[in-house]
Amino acid sequence: MKSPIVHTVSTSIYKNQIIDKINQRLKIKIMQVKCTSCGASQNIDESQDCSYCGNLIEMQKGKSNFQAITKSEFGNFIMMAETSEEATNYNEAISYYNKILEKDTTYSDAWLGKGNCIIYTSKIGDIRMKEALTYWKNSIKFAEHQEPMQLRVSKEIDSVVQTFFPNILDHYSKFAGLDDSYSELAGRFLILEGGIDFACQICPDEPQFFQTGYDLCEMVINAPGTGASSAQIAAAGSAIFNTLAGNKYSVESDNADWQKANARKKQIKEFGNQINHVKNKYLDGLIRLGVVEEDEVTRYDMPKSEGSKSGCFVITATMGDSNHPIVEEFRNYRDKKLLTNTMGKVFVMFYYKIGPYLAVTIERSKLLRKLSLLYIVKPIYKRLKNNINYIND
Repeated sequence: MKSPIVHTVSTSIYKNQIIDKINQRLKIKIMQVKCTSCGASQNIDESQDCSYCGNLIEMQKGKSNFQAITKSEFGNFIMMAETSEEATNYNEAISYYNKILEKDTTYSDAWLGKGNCIIYTSKIGDIRMKEALTYWKNSIKFAEHQEPMQLRVSKEIDSVVQTFFPNILDHYSKFAGLDDSYSELAGRFLILEGGIDFACQICPDEPQFFQTGYDLCEMVINAPGTGASSAQIAAAGSAIFNTLAGNKYSVESDNADWQKANARKKQIKEFGNQINHVKNKYLDGLIRLGVVEEDEVTRYDMPKSEGSKSGCFVITATMGDSNHPIVEEFRNYRDKKLLTNTMGKVFVMFYYKIGPYLAVTIERSKLLRKLSLLYIVKPIYKRLKNNINYIND
């Protein structure tokens, strides 16, 4: 039987080792400091570069600066404001910043914090960027060291914009099917983008802000996906099917659906071009700073549809060959059946207006080619084959 005394001694030694390790770790003290260059609050355990302006924060000087500010006339207010902002209680933070500014309109940190919170409390339909920019400019204007403050402000703006941006993108995703949804997304983004544009202006040699602008533009441009184009294709496919079935009123309804989808597509193209123009501004900055090589930049040129030669635009784009047997079948049906009656001629005129645009869209997407084959070409071709007697008419 083992002695309980030996066991107690072993346990005691193990506990002492753990206590020694804990004491060693406790010797490393985390201190809250304020950068002596830009005034940003942060926690550090040794002298290091400021995470905002990049200048060296000496441990004791940073600590002394923090203590001096907290003991100053507005120390309690600034601490309460920063704590509220960190806790995402932005309205309360604004109230504390206002109390400071009511007595000292040159308090740089209060202007900066208020600018941040104004964006965070903005509504999707009322982004208060113009107001926030005024506050951010004041924070630089009244800063003791303006150059470090410019970089701090730019990094704060970068964080605020990236935090708020998903709100407008999510809102668009929920209402993407509405007529003006993309124009609203683009308009809201162009307001929010004003913050990143300002950051790039005051810090033209910092690539991260140009990268943020470029990435956000890309997300707005790609947000619609193929929604409007898919709606056009569905309406066109339904119109073809109903024409073959002789459903006049259904064809009229399909035409209205196509017109609506086409209007959305034009809107997306128009505002997408505006965002592309903005994106080029950030791309130029990335090229200038050496982040992107100019010869690596590719621009998309819209291809011409093979189907334009035969008139069977969508079928040719889907099958990938204007001489494909199925394309020939459709071409024969058009010539021998559709063009021999009034309703058929009306449909062909309608199709010739929309076909080229649909074909270009389908050609560019492997997924759309599959969907077109599955939901447009195959169902119509099956009906066409059931009506095979047209060949002998």
